[in-house]
Amino acid sequence: MFLVSPGVVGKSTQCPICNKSFFDIYTLRRHQERHREVRELHTCQLCGKGFTRAYGLNKHIKMNHDFSAFDL
Repeated sequence: MFLVSPGVVGKSTQCPICNKSFFDIYTLRRHQERHREVRELHTCQLCGKGFTRAYGLNKHIKMNHDFSAFDL
């Protein structure tokens, strides 16, 4: 896990790796997951596409595989 200085909402918080700025510490921490070498991958069982977050996988299934009637 990356160490980050405490952020204050309303002030720019910068990623120490890529220098991208974020509005708050929570968004920065979520962004820093992208820099981790080993990430959990959520894979679509229908087409094999991978996502770093379960939310992305669920959205993909609902939009691309017509499973909107199912609760994912």
